Amino acid sequence: MSNNKVSNRRVLYQASTNIQQLVKLGKPGIKSVPHRWDDTLKFLEQFVPKFKVTQVLWKLPLEGWWKCNSDGATRCNPNRISYAFCVKNAIGDLVFARNKEMKDATNIELEAMTLLEAVKYCLSQHMYSFILETDSLLMKNILDRKWRPPWNIIFVVEGLLDIMTMLKLKFCIL
Repeated sequence: MSNNKVSNRRVLYQASTNIQQLVKLGKPGIKSVPHRWDDTLKFLEQFVPKFKVTQVLWKLPLEGWWKCNSDGATRCNPNRISYAFCVKNAIGDLVFARNKEMKDATNIELEAMTLLEAVKYCLSQHMYSFILETDSLLMKNILDRKWRPPWNIIFVVEGLLDIMTMLKLKFCIL
């Protein structure tokens, strides 16, 4: 057995250091966090986060084009999940909408499947010129071939890329 004793001061110092690091990790915009517990607590009570507000407007597609908006949602990852997409024409009329609940998929698998289902629908309806709008920067960059896909969606991405060769397709990120 070791005879090493840890002082109360050392325990408080280590706890304060850990809290300081957690605050910096959770709020990277905060440049300096007080080290003493009392000061840290007062600092966090007075902290007011800065919010960035971005207005997002839906834009009509060009004449002869269609616009497909898609999204996937999970309650927990993985758990209860669903996806939805809708297609609108050049004057903004809703042409088609679909939603589906799925089982056992991660967020990225869900986003990939949503895009695949949307593209397959558009192709089946002979909609060859369309804008695919998604909120997934990861999927946009994968399909633009800027990033490599994770292993768990390689087959879905390959299917999407094969179909995309038959289409005039533009990607738009929300």
